[in-house]
Formats: sequence, C-alpha cells, structure tokens
Amino acid sequence: VRDVPHGNVTTTWYHSDILGSERRLSVYTPPFYDKNIQSYPVLYLLHGSGGDENAWLELGRTARIMDNLIAEGKIQPMLVVMPNGNPSKQAAPGETPDNLNYKPAMSNSFPGYKDGSYEKSFTEIIHFIDNRYRTIPDKRHRAIAGLSMGGFHSFYISINNPKTFGYVGLFSAAIGKEQRSGGANEYIYDNVDDKLANLFAAKPKLFWIGIGNSDFLYKDNTALREKLDSKGYKYLSLIHI
Repeated sequence: VRDVPHGNVTTTWYHSDILGSERRLSVYTPPFYDKNIQSYPVLYLLHGSGGDENAWLELGRTARIMDNLIAEGKIQPMLVVMPNGNPSKQAAPGETPDNLNYKPAMSNSFPGYKDGSYEKSFTEIIHFIDNRYRTIPDKRHRAIAGLSMGGFHSFYISINNPKTFGYVGLFSAAIGKEQRSGGANEYIYDNVDDKLANLFAAKPKLFWIGIGNSDFLYKDNTALREKLDSKGYKYLSLIHI
C-alpha cells in the first residue's frame, strides 16, 4: 500500500435470469470515479477454482495493484469487475442464506461446474455493469482475463462473444476438453475452431497467454498455441521457465 490516490471497492448484487438467482460481484472503481462524470474501460477479472468474488481482492491484491499502476501512469484508469464464477453459488461463504454452512471448496465439487451455464449468463453481467456504472460500452474498451478456471471461462466467453472483448487474457488457463461436464449448455464448448475464426476475424487488440512450463496445464496451453499458430492468428504468450 502506497501513499497514492485510492480507488474504491464495492460489492453489489445483480439478478441472473439464466441462473435463476440474485448474485454478488465486486467492482473496483478508480480514484476520483465519484468526483467526475468520466466514463471508463472495464476489465472483467475471473477467479480460479476455489475462488469467489472476493478472491482477486483478498489474494490477488487487485485494488492495491490498480491504485499503484494508475498512480505510476502505467495503465489507464478503469473499472475491474470480479464476479463469482460458481454458477450454483450466489456469493462467497457467509454472504448467502447458507451463511457459513457453505464453506470454501474447489469449484469442481459444486453443481454447474463447467457446464456452460456461467459462460451463457455472462452477458447479463456486462449489461448490468454498463447500466449501473459509467463505462465505455464497446469492444475497444472491454477486456476479459482469468486464472485457471477463470482462464477457461475467459476463453469460452470470448469465443462465444467474438465482438464483445478487445482484450483477452489467459493466465494458466484450464482449457482442456476433458475438464468439461455435459448438459444443455454443452454447445458453449463446441465448434471451437469456427468460434476462434470468428473471434480473430473481429480483430481483438490483444490475445494473451501466460503459463509456467511446470504447470500441469502446460500441455493444454501448448496445444492451444499450436492451434493458433497453425491458423496464423496473432497472439502474445509468456512462458515462465
């Protein structure tokens, strides 16, 4: 924490018709957001398995990092939206009628894990944010990125909405097909090659892949890079050795 202007973090609830529940998300607004009428870009930052809408704030120190990068002039001020990526859970433990009977657990133990329902419902989050906050509601000012399960979500949300995000970031993304579960929304994960073609035809400003070479997901990420290379799609990657 440095002696720089600080942004604010709020938690708010939105309704999802697709998931059939009220759901909680966290929003970082940059310094002076409440003192001007400026509109801002948005980064949708998605957590990994075992996380929730608090994870990036408590474990990733997102607010501190954003404050410091903005103060250093290294990034443009923006909103950071951190939703709960567990479709069967409305919110973090202690924030729902379950109270503390619902304890932290890896997301693959919850109903709805990678069944396509969360990805299908994501446009509801975007519409909520664009209507509630002062955003610049276009592709050039909208990014999505995530860690592990959040990278899985970011990948499939972006390719199913090819004109929605100008920036896509995959951080040790869990993108292997064997990690999916079946169901009515399985189509979200089908026709990947065609969907990638549509995404890159829409010319994203940045498609970024990062992973360590000892990560158990390294093989799947290498396969994705090889697929992108075979099609001539432009992306950036950072492989940690």
